[in-house]
Amino acid sequence: MTDSKKKTNNLVLTIILLTVIFVVFGYLNNTKQMDSIKKNKCYAFGRVTKYEHNYKSTKGYVYEFYINGKTNTDIYLFGFNGLPIINKVFPVVYDCNDPDNHALLVLPKNFADNEENFPDSLTWLKQYDN
Repeated sequence: MTDSKKKTNNLVLTIILLTVIFVVFGYLNNTKQMDSIKKNKCYAFGRVTKYEHNYKSTKGYVYEFYINGKTNTDIYLFGFNGLPIINKVFPVVYDCNDPDNHALLVLPKNFADNEENFPDSLTWLKQYDN
């Protein structure tokens, strides 16, 4: 094998290894945050205000919710503007000790991930759950 092929192979292996490490770290961090919410769970309601596709190619629905009089804004990541949820209100679960750690509950998967029952009032959204 030539030196250039070895370098190319090493580069490809390095990229694959870094990608795997990034994915595993992201998964573990997300799991840690979800566990923290489950241990110290508090509730609020969030209102979806708009769909946004920003300069970072983030696609999702912007929502706001209030905790102790403070307005919190975040984005519910969803790849296309197909959910009819703008100006609708949904539950938000958050870590009572760290309100920055929160989740908007819209689809059945969101409720299941946070060990909550999916309400009958939102059955019209089941068709969008993958």
